[in-house]
Amino acid sequence: MATKPERVKFLNGVGWPEIVDALKGNEPALDLLNMAWEATGDSEQQAFAKARLEELNSLAKAPGPTLAGEPSANPTPADTHHAGV
Repeated sequence: MATKPERVKFLNGVGWPEIVDALKGNEPALDLLNMAWEATGDSEQQAFAKARLEELNSLAKAPGPTLAGEPSANPTPADTHHAGV
């Protein structure tokens, strides 16, 4: 997994609008994945989550990248110190 500075550098280099456009271009595929997920039963969803628990937890705990000038959704102590939070 990339470090936070690497993720920020990528987002700033590519540009947020281009990333959003790419995601919108994949919307039909995402809709299909969502339909497939909703078609599964609770036991299949739980089995999927249990099999990937460590990965899901690490993603949930990882601070997300921010673009220049935007506050982090999951600020670290260093972020809050500089932001005056």
